[in-house]
Amino acid sequence: MRTPARSLVAEAAALVAGMTAVTIVMTYPVVRVAATALPSDPGDPLLNAWILAWDADRIAHGLRGLWDVPAFFPYPHTLLYTEHMLGIAILVAPIEWMTHNPILAYNVAFLLSFIDAGGGMYGLVRSLTGSRGAAWLAGLIYAFCPYRASMVTHVQVLWCGWLAVMLWALHRYFQTRSRASIVMFAAAFLLQALSNGYFLYYSLLPVIVIGVVETRRTRPPTVPLIRDAALAAAIVGAALAPIALAYAQARHTQGLVRSYEEITMYRADVGSYLRASVDVHLWRWLPGPGTLEGDLFPGLTALVLAASALTRRPRGHAVASYAVIGSIAFILSLGPAPAVWGHQLFSHAPYEWLMRAVPGFDGMRVPARLAVLVFLAIAVLAGFGASAIFQRSTPIRRRWIVAALSAVILAEGFAAPVATAAIPAMTGGDRGIYLWLRDEPAGGVVEFPIQRPLSHSPLVYRTRDVAGYLNTLYQYRTLVHHHPIVNGHSGYEPLLNVVLRRQIEAHEIGDALLMLRSAGVRYVIVHPAASSTQPLRAVTADAIEAEAQHTGAPLHLDDVTAFRLAPWTSAISDVEPSTLLPVPSSALRATASVAMNRLPLAFDGIAGSRWLSGAPQKGQEWIAIEFDRPRRIARIDLELAADISDYPRHLLIDARTSGGEVEQLYDGSVLPWLARGLLRNPVTAPIEIPLSPQHPVEALTIRQTGRSSTWGWSVHEL
Repeated sequence: MRTPARSLVAEAAALVAGMTAVTIVMTYPVVRVAATALPSDPGDPLLNAWILAWDADRIAHGLRGLWDVPAFFPYPHTLLYTEHMLGIAILVAPIEWMTHNPILAYNVAFLLSFIDAGGGMYGLVRSLTGSRGAAWLAGLIYAFCPYRASMVTHVQVLWCGWLAVMLWALHRYFQTRSRASIVMFAAAFLLQALSNGYFLYYSLLPVIVIGVVETRRTRPPTVPLIRDAALAAAIVGAALAPIALAYAQARHTQGLVRSYEEITMYRADVGSYLRASVDVHLWRWLPGPGTLEGDLFPGLTALVLAASALTRRPRGHAVASYAVIGSIAFILSLGPAPAVWGHQLFSHAPYEWLMRAVPGFDGMRVPARLAVLVFLAIAVLAGFGASAIFQRSTPIRRRWIVAALSAVILAEGFAAPVATAAIPAMTGGDRGIYLWLRDEPAGGVVEFPIQRPLSHSPLVYRTRDVAGYLNTLYQYRTLVHHHPIVNGHSGYEPLLNVVLRRQIEAHEIGDALLMLRSAGVRYVIVHPAASSTQPLRAVTADAIEAEAQHTGAPLHLDDVTAFRLAPWTSAISDVEPSTLLPVPSSALRATASVAMNRLPLAFDGIAGSRWLSGAPQKGQEWIAIEFDRPRRIARIDLELAADISDYPRHLLIDARTSGGEVEQLYDGSVLPWLARGLLRNPVTAPIEIPLSPQHPVEALTIRQTGRSSTWGWSVHEL
């Protein structure tokens, strides 16, 4: 359609004003507390506010050091553990620069996500149907359907409007063959991919379907089509290649892959599409099964309008295209093991095939988020259904229909007042400690208590109290003191943090501090009042006193304590790896104090198998090794793999030399070597202990002389 520019500007202004007004009402009171509180809980929203603030700072510095966020020290490039959200940060970075208020910048991004979704869908349906009323209703469905109320903690999922803009530009390209349209398509695709890594993959589904249908229907010249497709691919590829390479490298070196069981846990159930969030007033009673991120009801009005479009004759190519997109997305959202009300239908499904065939697809743990494409298709089809109704109506009657349907659509998705969580300003001891830390020399920091990941703590998962999200709060406050911290909140928990948390819970504070020292951590902050499961006041007193003898008196402010850790140095020199050769299992004979039948599993080269003591460590476990001939043993490697807490609490390693003498090669904790192994290879978690016998060795005895009330001793590979 050819529309005068003035009319288009007026229509766009009216659209933005209308969507803004509806957004303020539907998300109230977020706009009122935008500078001090976050929507829903302080978990993911506070994490995302911190990421957006970090992104804004890095954008101001030309993206230098983007991946090195100050969390999960000393692991490198830890922004790769989660979404980078650069596509959102680009838009709200000026707010962060001007106000230095990450909460305000986040809330602006949150509110804009609804305007973006509604406006993008309006443009798509307006171009397909020519009807302003139908486009307005489709925009409301896409931006305010009941599903969106369940996603208020995931701003990156709410930012799905670029999907609609991208498809609008793609349709326009096939109508006009305009190169400007293909550039707009590439830009929208890029912004969507940079806003949410899931949508980098999911966007390809509608692009492929629309591209195939439109190519077959319009039969454009082959050479210009290939040229323009190459242009779009070049724009997108040039921007995304460095990011994709960084994530791929982290996936390989740090094992950032989701398990089949975890992905299945976050699938949609067929019945999930008949369940709404408990925050949605009208539909909270729906009987769908409760699954993680499984509140997927799209709204009755949307379904009725979409069904009316599908039952029309003739349907038209666009209706058929979006019906195919919605159907495929629905099937894929059921994950690798589709189920109906918990009853599994198939043991293999298309989503599993994609996990095997598409690089990086197994890094996304929530197949249910493919429902966004289902809702996109429903919104477009609903626009066609509404357009058909309007064609049989007078202008006055059409306005009344639009008003009535708008009210019903918004009533179906209404979840206001949206719960908000106030982020308290730092006061008292916390403020004093962080200001002290800000002026200290650079160094890693750990804050106790180290909280369990939110997915392991269901009792605090939906609380509005910031004390339920300590790791997230510690992470957020790095914006004040600017030191990297061991703590952090993301979809992954590094194994070093797992070990430290379990040591504190077992009152093994000395072991925890030794491990932190060997990992290069320089400062410790203790918040005793924040701990309900870790009695820090009692278990840290002796440790603080011991450290103070080497590093100076601790700092006490109110109920918060900070102290420095002494640097750790090894009495044994590391061995140059290039000088080493592994002793083959055929060249040795091993015996053990227990579980002799499982001992071969420690030498079979299979990381998934292991020898284990089968009982908590008593200090009497041993493994003895005799060699086929005297050998110069320079290092012993004990791989733990996933059984990270089954490390030996204390090792004593003796050697019988070729002269028949017994020589003690090692006597001490393995934790410094375990810390190094966790950082060097988080997948196998090797304990690599250098040895320096004076003579060739005929036999070794590895004795576990420590005690643990809970954990046994296991070895995946020796």
